[in-house]
Amino acid sequence: MRIIIADDEKLARESMLSALREVEPDAELVPFRRPEEVLEYVKENTYDVAFLDIEMGTMSGLALAKQLKEIRAEGDIVFATGYSQYAIEAFKLRAAGYLMKPVTAEDVKRELDHIKERKATVEEHPGLSAKCFGKFEIYYDDKPIKFRYSKTKEVLAYLICRKGAFCQNGEIMAVIWEDKDDTPSLFSNLRNLISDATGTLKELGCGDAIIKRRGMVAIDRAKVSCDYYRWLSGDIDAVNEYNGDFMLPYEWAEFVMGGFDDYDYED
Repeated sequence: MRIIIADDEKLARESMLSALREVEPDAELVPFRRPEEVLEYVKENTYDVAFLDIEMGTMSGLALAKQLKEIRAEGDIVFATGYSQYAIEAFKLRAAGYLMKPVTAEDVKRELDHIKERKATVEEHPGLSAKCFGKFEIYYDDKPIKFRYSKTKEVLAYLICRKGAFCQNGEIMAVIWEDKDDTPSLFSNLRNLISDATGTLKELGCGDAIIKRRGMVAIDRAKVSCDYYRWLSGDIDAVNEYNGDFMLPYEWAEFVMGGFDDYDYED
């Protein structure tokens, strides 16, 4: 584990280093006095966790955190400060933690344990999973699933986008074939796509991920792991993964993206 420490006060920096050496004796610790030095370092190096002071003179820890996320979005950030008034702004940046000085080894251990537990949960065997940020893809055991029809994947993308809500056949048809009006033919095509999705997933042992009712279909949200659902719950890693693209190349997904910036994360 590589851990960055940024604090312009020597005593505070040494105190953090001491606590980290006690809690993570095998970690690579990289201390900095100036935020600009941190930014230069991460341009060429990865890190797992960064413990940042907030008031550092030349640049605030909050401003530093924003730039770190732009350069190395995968790293976790924990603020360590003597000021409580920045907590709300810190967590808007999806900080992994917010410690009040003086920081103890117990404080550091608690934050690192939380980060490790969260990452271990994400890395568990995924089964059925979907990637919604960037180009859409659906996987089983980390391998892309091949369907008989190319539009089957788009139907599943839409169902995942609807977050478990039942969708009427007409609704799906209007989205998937927005420029077509041959209703009898489209109903037949949609039945084939749903049958393809259900049959393919059933062969993989996860056919129950699709729920069908008369004239309606839904995805069982609990049976699919995906970055979008983790983003909705405020998962820090998922928030960092979002780069402005959602379910490419489906144009209908742009309407969902419109609400991302002002979204109030689920509990």
